[in-house]
Amino acid sequence: VTVVDGCEKETSGGETMKWPSAVTVDSDGNIYVADEFNHRIQKYGADPNSGITIVGGNGAGSKPNQLIYPSSFALDASGNIYVADRFNNRLQKFDVVPCVTAVAVLSSDNGSQVHGEIQITQKQSGSPLIIEGTIYNLKRKSQHGLHVHESGDLSNGCVSAGEHFNPRNVNHGSENSTVRHPGDLGNVRTDAEGVGRIHLVIHDAELFGHEGWIGRSIVVHAKMDDLGLSDNEGSRSTGNSGDRLACGIVGIKNPTGRLPDEKTPPSHN
Repeated sequence: VTVVDGCEKETSGGETMKWPSAVTVDSDGNIYVADEFNHRIQKYGADPNSGITIVGGNGAGSKPNQLIYPSSFALDASGNIYVADRFNNRLQKFDVVPCVTAVAVLSSDNGSQVHGEIQITQKQSGSPLIIEGTIYNLKRKSQHGLHVHESGDLSNGCVSAGEHFNPRNVNHGSENSTVRHPGDLGNVRTDAEGVGRIHLVIHDAELFGHEGWIGRSIVVHAKMDDLGLSDNEGSRSTGNSGDRLACGIVGIKNPTGRLPDEKTPPSHN
């Protein structure tokens, strides 16, 4: 599947469909296909060989952003998509939200010279967050914990960003853990010049809504995050990742006009 400007879902399987079971065309001539055995809905524009995944594509499952053998779907006048999620025995509505790009410009704290920029994009509520960025002046050939913190208040430096953003009241983990804070982003690995480059795809987080990152902070830490694997309270809460070297508020970059309404993950019945 073609990933357009980092906003579409990253999926495997290229352009090969498996058991296409329903098709429709919108007023602009775009073709939508229920790619049933790939558990996704595909959209094809002017180039029929280059499709994008607009719903699903995150493996078979019962999470709000997953489907199991979607057998049919429909579009309404606003472009919202209603999917018969057959093996989950539910009808899902996916609201259309403009692709939003957020940015956090990291400024140094605690006497460090660390700085950088992290960009986050999301196509629609329930779709993955694509996180890309670069952080400079970190320790060479090392690892540094990276997390979303609960507050966008940096009036007293990074310390006033508060604790890890943990609306689910669960233990800390890695970016891939089943149980984790929504803003646990693992470790940034640095090269021989102390530069850390970030490319992450996070499937269970949101820019908007009650678990949204907009207006909160991203913090890079002095030590390697142990990812919650040590048997102590520090590991379970922060990963023992140490002092805060730099931080920045997550704010809107695009669109610069009217912003989408805040969305929670798609409802299902």
